[in-house]
Amino acid sequence: MIFFWIWTLGILGMSFSRLNKIPWREYSGWILGLWFAFGALLFSTDFELVGHEAEYLRFFYGETPVLGDTTLYPSMQIWWYGWSWLSSVLSEPLLHSSFFGAAAITLLAGVLEKKFEVPKWRSVLFFGTIPLLWGWSLSVYNVIVPFFFLSLALWYLVFKQPAVLVMSSFALAVSMRIELIVFLPVLLYWFWQERGPSKQYILAILPIVSMLSMMSNEIPGEGERWLAWQNNWHLWEYYEPLYWTAPFILWSLLRRTYKNNWWLGAVILLVLNHVLMTSFNDFSPRHLLIAIIPIAFLAAPILRTRFFWLILGGNLLSMVSFWQSFYAEEDSFQKFLAEEHTALPHYSLEEARRRGCAWVVEMEPFISEEEPRILSHFNLLNSKEREDLRKDYSCIDWCVTLQDWQWSSLGVHARAIRLKKMFELKDIAIVQAKGQQCLLYSVREK
Repeated sequence: MIFFWIWTLGILGMSFSRLNKIPWREYSGWILGLWFAFGALLFSTDFELVGHEAEYLRFFYGETPVLGDTTLYPSMQIWWYGWSWLSSVLSEPLLHSSFFGAAAITLLAGVLEKKFEVPKWRSVLFFGTIPLLWGWSLSVYNVIVPFFFLSLALWYLVFKQPAVLVMSSFALAVSMRIELIVFLPVLLYWFWQERGPSKQYILAILPIVSMLSMMSNEIPGEGERWLAWQNNWHLWEYYEPLYWTAPFILWSLLRRTYKNNWWLGAVILLVLNHVLMTSFNDFSPRHLLIAIIPIAFLAAPILRTRFFWLILGGNLLSMVSFWQSFYAEEDSFQKFLAEEHTALPHYSLEEARRRGCAWVVEMEPFISEEEPRILSHFNLLNSKEREDLRKDYSCIDWCVTLQDWQWSSLGVHARAIRLKKMFELKDIAIVQAKGQQCLLYSVREK
């Protein structure tokens, strides 16, 4: 653990050593405006942090960091422990993460203005209406903070700051989220575009050390890459609302409207990130946060035109859906079921279980220790396991609960999208138990 303390504090010190070069007076209005917007959603929603995310809270409230793996990054622990001195004054940790989400958006807007001549207000509106950035800015999971340091690295690069600031910021991002290392070859390409041949490329050793320090731990999804890629490569729904930009980007590429060669790095990064991230069995939209950056760079020529308003309109439509599902409560889910599935019969849990099918569900009270075999979404990803289930039970039922429908940092909603894409689903009934409901599907192969 001594290494992680020295490494994290060392690269953090280097990264923050030139923060005074950022025009905070110019940026502060945008940051505070976004921070206020995030805070408004935070305080209008009642939810509890659970899962791996909740583990980081221990360190924000003063527990000493411990040696961890990719489910509990040591550098991320140290980051939250470093803010523990403020917990008595600013006791809501999500106010901290949302501030860095707002700062990341503003820094990227500065990059687009400097490099692609997109007015800052347009960039802020573009980034500030992407649901992914909202959701993860209201999370203490290791998503938005490493994204902030990645944004800081790009700002240092574009605004001609020393290479050590670029690479130390990027190294810190990688030490908090290992898959961000996919950005390194493209970052070096952009560095070459900006500054030409340089001995400073040796500083790429910093993010490589960050990656290697976590490689001794088991990387999630190892051994299942090919199967995961087959299940995930076509999940374009995860890119919502960014896919609204696709026809405009294609138009820009065909017309060669780019004023610099950064577009090539953006295309490579977009493809590389998609191929690698879809090989993770629990692939979800959080793995596409990095994709926002190359998509924004590729969409820059359009963001300067009147078509910006069409893209913004697509973002806002997605934001409405996001606000409705963000940590939504049971009554909202039941209202949705009543409106969208009016013709379905209502079953008790006992009636649903009498169907004798394999029972896939991830939320109480629809799951209990009395079940002979408790199954989750992951049990349906492997075709051999599905064949065995059909032999044992003859059929498979999946009951969609509030967790499958709401947006939460657990990412269960993303898994539900995957299952809906993989299978032919026939809705059977609405199941009721202890005041809660789930939507019963019969799962069939396509």
